[in-house]
Amino acid sequence: MERSRKGTDAGTLGKIAILGGGNIGSAMARGFVQSGDISAGDVIVTRRQVGTLEPLRRLGCTVHSDNIRAVREASMVIVAV
Repeated sequence: MERSRKGTDAGTLGKIAILGGGNIGSAMARGFVQSGDISAGDVIVTRRQVGTLEPLRRLGCTVHSDNIRAVREASMVIVAV
């Protein structure tokens, strides 16, 4: 059975900001990227201590501590705090 990707390309979704890169937020970011439906460059993850997000940065996600900037850059925001 072929999985539909309708509505999941970056042109449709745009960037996704995940505010709160703890266990749940980081798992969501990894899942989005590993699904192949969303590119790592379209995922922004924030956390006060950005150093803990280094694995996501290496994956290709944008990581920083500025929630306002992340919200401005994204078309979808997930609050995972």
